Amino acid sequence: MRANPWDVSASKFLTLKYVQSLAGIGKYAEVLRITDETDFLTGAYSPSAGAEAGSGSNLVAPAVFSENDIGILEIRYAALNALANDAHDGQYDKQAVETGKMIVSLYDRQRLELSEDESRTSFSAYSRDIYTGIIGNYARLYEADHSREALEGIFEYSERSKVAGFLASIRELNAARFSLPAELAGLEADIRRQTGFYRELIASEQLKAVPDSQRLATWESVTFSLLRSRDSLNRIFKEQYPSYYNLKYRNEVASTADVGRVIGRRSNLLSYVLTSDRLYIFVANRRGNEVITREIDSGFFDALHRFRRILSTSPMTTGSRARFNEYMDLAYSLYRILIEPAEPYLVGDKIVISPDNILSYLPFETLVTEEFRSPELLYREAPFALKKYRFSYIYSVTLSSETMQRTRRLNNRLVAFAPTYEGLEVSDSVLAVWPTLSGEIRELPAALIEAEDAVSQCGGRAYLAGDASEETFKREAPGYDIIHLAMHALVDDSRPAFSKMLFAGMEEGPDDGMLNTYEVYRLPLKAMMVVLSSCNTGSGTLAGGEGILSLARGFLYAGSRSAVMSMWEVDDASASEVIHSFYKNMRSGQTKSSALRNARLKFLRSADQGRSHPYYWSTLVIYGDDTPLWYNRVTLYISLLLLLLVVTVLVALIYREPRS
Repeated sequence: MRANPWDVSASKFLTLKYVQSLAGIGKYAEVLRITDETDFLTGAYSPSAGAEAGSGSNLVAPAVFSENDIGILEIRYAALNALANDAHDGQYDKQAVETGKMIVSLYDRQRLELSEDESRTSFSAYSRDIYTGIIGNYARLYEADHSREALEGIFEYSERSKVAGFLASIRELNAARFSLPAELAGLEADIRRQTGFYRELIASEQLKAVPDSQRLATWESVTFSLLRSRDSLNRIFKEQYPSYYNLKYRNEVASTADVGRVIGRRSNLLSYVLTSDRLYIFVANRRGNEVITREIDSGFFDALHRFRRILSTSPMTTGSRARFNEYMDLAYSLYRILIEPAEPYLVGDKIVISPDNILSYLPFETLVTEEFRSPELLYREAPFALKKYRFSYIYSVTLSSETMQRTRRLNNRLVAFAPTYEGLEVSDSVLAVWPTLSGEIRELPAALIEAEDAVSQCGGRAYLAGDASEETFKREAPGYDIIHLAMHALVDDSRPAFSKMLFAGMEEGPDDGMLNTYEVYRLPLKAMMVVLSSCNTGSGTLAGGEGILSLARGFLYAGSRSAVMSMWEVDDASASEVIHSFYKNMRSGQTKSSALRNARLKFLRSADQGRSHPYYWSTLVIYGDDTPLWYNRVTLYISLLLLLLVVTVLVALIYREPRS
């Protein structure tokens, strides 16, 4: 390699293989020595003038990089963590943080070069371990010195670890609103496409037993030229189209200072990061910030899976004492891990949950705050967290800060869709994915009543039965403030983009009555809220670093500020009852989360033994902006009366005749 310094690609490739071998036999100090030799890596890294004093890092991210550069840095990062665990030396954690930051900066640039949402989702799963690793480094440093820097680092990388691909797509969509000349937009897309093509060729070649170094050198050279062209184009964007550039290429995330603006002064943020052996709970409110670290094992994940299965399965044997006791035991054990450790730091009863990993499937309201037994097996008497706290959910503080729009009105236009399926049979293509479906599609008798009731309470228009077509939805939905969909939904776990909602009149053609998630992404919505009371609209494939790839996520991407979604199959009658109370509470000026909580509590108070099971009342959850959509009418009337009184007094004072 030293004899052929011009062959940069071969040098980096062989260096990567060498440090991989060293790490494999535990020679971590040698890995650090090799990766510190900047000249040996032919300019991939250079001394960092801005490196933290005492960090031991003299590396900065390269301007032009390859997969080998990232691989070398990843091996260096793993070696630093191994040394930190063996020596219990915080200096290694500090060096690991610096190396991890460089890797993340390269990941961010790679993510922007990916054009498809599915590619970004896969990339988030691949890169997740580095983000959670940095959180672990900062957590150990915080445990040692309780420094503000370490606490801020934990929060920053918990934000970076969540929905990064989704956030990049949202930023790209917002940037697209600033028009670019067609030739520049086309050139940008072409450079991205070609860069991806050659990187794929390089990656495939490197997997061969004997890679062709000449091919690799040629493709690396072409990629280098493309990246230089991209950099030149970005300079044009930055100088001549700054609004577009700043929106699309920013990679900042929210800081702890932004939390209050997003959740409000009276709320608490509980932001979770879950790895295979650690649970991090970041608590933020007006009182301050704290991080809680818990060791977990397979028993925790087993309890989560069992609890979720009980929640989402129709309780056919409601009188089973063993089933009842199992629910209460699991619900309390999870509460003690997920919420109880944070309680000393909470202010008030409003909790905003930013879940992670499998926790995205869990409605926290269904946990219980103390041990509970009931001779009569009455679920409604249980000390559910619902009764103690008001919960709402967000993907991340960063995403919420960039999509929030605090707007309440005297009037919000609502459109509702509730199709019927009489005589419609499941097509062969649908049966291929959902073989359990057969014959005619089951009707949802309460859906029509639910849609009409929503319009009756809020005003607007309902498209029912045969009028609730996909074509009508695509035409009408973009013009409304609230969109209510009461219909069947089919979740495709292997291809989330093809999960679909079933409208009326399914037939061949582009508007075939089956609205796919990828079609939702293309809709120009301006809705303040979308209510998806269909089955499983909040469930789907769990993607590492991105959360659940659900139908509801598509509506948030399309422009809705919030989404009410179902986490499992909806019981038609129970859901309609909860939705009725939810809209009634919303109309009185309550926040979305308070409106849903009070609707659930009302349902629970009147439910019999069977229907008081959380399966019936907890499937709907709210993600996104939680602000009220309507003014509180009592407060509004009082304000108007006071204003009228003030005006009357002023007029009387102005026109009062002077005394003699």
